[in-house]
This record gives sequence, structure tokens and C-alpha cells, in this order.
Amino acid sequence: MQFGVRRMIGIGAYPFATPHTRAVYISCTSPDKDLVSSLPYLKSSVDVPAGMAAAIEHSLHGRKIQALSLWARVPHYVASMPYPAASAALLAALCDT
Repeated sequence: MQFGVRRMIGIGAYPFATPHTRAVYISCTSPDKDLVSSLPYLKSSVDVPAGMAAAIEHSLHGRKIQALSLWARVPHYVASMPYPAASAALLAALCDT
């Protein structure tokens, strides 16, 4: 609160059953439904174990700070190595957010 933060955007990637020949899809997570609905990224609701990003999002949301994370789908067979296409897609999404 002392720094005047209004929005936090996290970025990350997850392995997915998709080939490297397709465009990288970006999904968005946030506890703020209004914020998510205003963004052009994949949206869905799933119940999965949460990671640190979700805990931070919920903590900030409770303090009235907009919080979201952008996630790139990375082909599962390249998930353990650099994948520049995902980095570029995340940077483009970050610029659009």
C-alpha cells in the first residue's frame, strides 16, 4: 500500500497438449471476474490445486488491488527448455493488458 500499487500482473507458462506449429494461446487467472471479462484471453473456471500466483492474486484482491496472471500454453515436449514463442506471446499480452 505504501508504494501506491494499483495492479499486479504475473506471467507464467504451463505444459499443454499442443504442437509447436500452432500459435501460443494465452489464458488469464484472477479473482476479479470483472477484470477477467474485460480481457480478450481464454477464460474458464476449473478447480485445481493453487500455486503461489493464485495466493498473491487473492491477497491483493482482498486489498482492492487489481491482480491477474497471464499464462502461456507451452507444448509439453518443450516445457523444460526455453520457448521464445511463449515469451513473445506473453510480452504481447502484457503490452495489451
